[in-house]
Amino acid sequence: MVSLGSSKRRSLTSFSAFRATRSIPARVVKAFSAAMEFRDPYTSGHQRRVAELSEAIARELEFPEEDIQDIRVTALLHDLGKCLSVPSEILNKPSGLSELEFAIIKTHPEGAKGWGDPA
Repeated sequence: MVSLGSSKRRSLTSFSAFRATRSIPARVVKAFSAAMEFRDPYTSGHQRRVAELSEAIARELEFPEEDIQDIRVTALLHDLGKCLSVPSEILNKPSGLSELEFAIIKTHPEGAKGWGDPA
């Protein structure tokens, strides 16, 4: 078994969205994932591939099954901030992005901060 350092494991398990995913029904996760792909067709399949790779890594590291499922759901929703905070005009722009547009794209991980936290 590959061991993560205690601080890395602690930071991974303390990530609030990681544990909050347990309360999200599978159909809601699938709906959000489909909506994100519809909104940004350029990256179609990206969430699924990230989820599959993340799950494979977690299995190789022999994580508990419950944690593996949390990781899979979190991976499926990892770009939720892009869907919520980046204008579709930028996501679907056929040409290169300006510096400002690229800066907006880079903020997408913060776009869903707090989403999934208990109210």
